[in-house]
Amino acid sequence: MENLVRFNKEDRSTFPYWFAHWCSFNMTALNLRKWKWKYLLHDIEKPWMKLFCKYSTVQKWHNTHRKHHLLHYFITGKADWEQMIIDWECGRFTKQQCPRDSVDEYLRIFDQFEKYILNNEMSDNKTLNYIQNHPMDNTLFIQRCKEAYIQLRNTFKESFDINIPQYNINYLNIDE
Repeated sequence: MENLVRFNKEDRSTFPYWFAHWCSFNMTALNLRKWKWKYLLHDIEKPWMKLFCKYSTVQKWHNTHRKHHLLHYFITGKADWEQMIIDWECGRFTKQQCPRDSVDEYLRIFDQFEKYILNNEMSDNKTLNYIQNHPMDNTLFIQRCKEAYIQLRNTFKESFDINIPQYNINYLNIDE
């Protein structure tokens, strides 16, 4: 791990970062024995869009239009859970500010969801920022959280050992 080249936030809009992420994503998928042909096109639009748009525009478009992002799921109700987990898992290999693996990322995101639902606390989570700026019915948001939890848990079961946060059981009323 110490020989990895990790990029900081300012570098994330560059081609070298995209290529390193693309390689990391595909290698992670291979290592998890989950690789698919479609993964050769993972995030392929980013370097091309970056030629014409600023990175914040590219990132917002990507997060709302690609099934491997929770924001896309909360907007459309459709997701590619397996690709999402692979994306979370490989982030630690290329991002300085993201030393988490997929389980840690899952727990971080759902902890932020819990704080938002229970205390209306905001965070740096793009999904929560979008929901705050484009209000979603709270019952729909809670239902989507529950569905996302179930789908991710079912996907994780095959490859990951995960400790389930107490709020998933108590607040979302999901029995083990």
